[in-house]
Amino acid sequence: MAFLENYGFDQTECGAWGVAIQEGVNNAILHCELDENETPHPIAIEVMVRPDYVEVLVHDHTQGFSWPISPSLPSESSEDGRGVYIIQQLVDDSDYLRGTHSNRLILRKNRTLPSELKEEEKKWRDRLKTIESQLDETDKALNSTQEELFHATKVSRQFFNLVLSLVNKVTSKVLQTGFSSS
Repeated sequence: MAFLENYGFDQTECGAWGVAIQEGVNNAILHCELDENETPHPIAIEVMVRPDYVEVLVHDHTQGFSWPISPSLPSESSEDGRGVYIIQQLVDDSDYLRGTHSNRLILRKNRTLPSELKEEEKKWRDRLKTIESQLDETDKALNSTQEELFHATKVSRQFFNLVLSLVNKVTSKVLQTGFSSS
């Protein structure tokens, strides 16, 4: 997990992530089922680094197990059963989603934004608000223009119908009286 140092994590945090992920992968390996060719199913690890948290997903195809809400350490003589406890001590939030054919272990650790990132985030949020405001104004202008065009079309249609009516009356009058030249 040394790559997390590129995202501002210190060596202690990177080490904690390494242990938490290793425990999650160990559980997936221990509970792994073999397919018909005696081949274990793959285990995938996905890491998402966000400004305010890091999330790791361990995706496996095991039969899964019941994730304890608040695990306790087993006795010192026990050879296993510490993984979930260790994971929950090292991360801020964890969840285990059991599916029909696969499972996901979700590990999340919150992080404090450095002040320069907070300022950058504030600039982008302010810019987003400005753009949203501009979009609202544009939307209002478009709606107003649409209403004006609708009204203008209605008036034009009424004017056209009036002119057509007058042309029909004049044509009718001319046809009744004939074309007389004086």
